[in-house]
Amino acid sequence: MNRISAFKSIALFILLVFVLVCAGCTQPYEVTNQTASPTTTPAPAQTRSTDYGTQKTELAERAASFASQIDNRTFIAALTEGPNSTAFATVLAQVKAFQATDSRIAFVYILEQQNGVARFVVVSDYGMPGSATFMMVYPGAPEELKTPITAPMGVGPYTDPWGTFLSGYAPVTMSTNEATYIMAVDMRG
Repeated sequence: MNRISAFKSIALFILLVFVLVCAGCTQPYEVTNQTASPTTTPAPAQTRSTDYGTQKTELAERAASFASQIDNRTFIAALTEGPNSTAFATVLAQVKAFQATDSRIAFVYILEQQNGVARFVVVSDYGMPGSATFMMVYPGAPEELKTPITAPMGVGPYTDPWGTFLSGYAPVTMSTNEATYIMAVDMRG
């Protein structure tokens, strides 16, 4: 009886091995020679500089796109009537919607440039603690904001009271020549 049991066990083992081989569950052992392949890593400063250039271009394009969507009459009414007006609420909602289009965007805002001074008009985080207020002078504004922005441009990285950023700026077309209005899009740098 022991011989029959042993025979059954061996037969069962052989059947199991056969099933595993046919099912592809076992693979023949191969020795492979692995050689290290050379890798090159660009210098971090070069990569970051290139990335900044690309990001600044993208931010300038976004700022121009957002600026083109601002309704001139609603924006002028927001300027005239101030932050408690329906026009201001409309522009603020639009600026917040612009910010929501990309999670990398930290802030979207509209600035007034006049006589070398930049002031916040509408900011996407308006009303939040630490936020800029209506017509507040921009402390620590980038040098580029000391002269009127007449075409889309990217700037940065620079540091202001809210952090370190790359920004895109583009003029908002207005029917007034008293000041220049700029759409700004910030990304943390």
